[in-house]
Amino acid sequence: MSNYLQSKQQPNFRESLDLEFKQFLNQQSTRFDPENCLKIDLHCHDHNSDVPDELWGRILRLPETWLKTQKLVKTLQATGCSVVTITNHNNARSCWNLVDKGTDALVGAEFTCYFPEYELFIHVLAYGFTREQEEVLNQKRQDVYDFLRYTTEQDIPVILPHPLYFYTKNEKIDLSLFEKLAVMFYRFEILNGQRDLWQSVLTLNWMQSLTPKK
Repeated sequence: MSNYLQSKQQPNFRESLDLEFKQFLNQQSTRFDPENCLKIDLHCHDHNSDVPDELWGRILRLPETWLKTQKLVKTLQATGCSVVTITNHNNARSCWNLVDKGTDALVGAEFTCYFPEYELFIHVLAYGFTREQEEVLNQKRQDVYDFLRYTTEQDIPVILPHPLYFYTKNEKIDLSLFEKLAVMFYRFEILNGQRDLWQSVLTLNWMQSLTPKK
């Protein structure tokens, strides 16, 4: 009977995921003085993300979301965000519209980049570029190496979002891809609200395994 009660008290799989991730967030929240921190959602979309990568979205010509820019901005501000950015797919139209209207916004976008040797597409978040640089980024995203070489030369910060989620018909993806991604990028998105929690925790475990020696 006691063994049965003990087993009932053990957290199940999803509870364990939730507990592990909350512990990580709590640890990170104590690293820096809150007064010296900005709160920002670095990955969000509105109605100008109108050419999705997902197959059904392209077939049906559906935008990724119908959310209007001002509605998104109000939601971000209501949750205490200090800075606003909108990272639509392959365009920064919403950010430019906000800037043109005098709103203090961090210009950003989520670019779909082609990884030639694996015949796959990955997303790359980029921030702080100019209108002229946006045109170059859209040209160079046809080869992720050219894209990242340019962002490095131009001091444009980038993040690899949802590292476990990409688009490919290649059925022979192995660990070498992730080893290259670990070298190519400095910053990785751990928490993505659109993905299931197990992906966030698995990404976290992978990132924690990347020691300087490795």
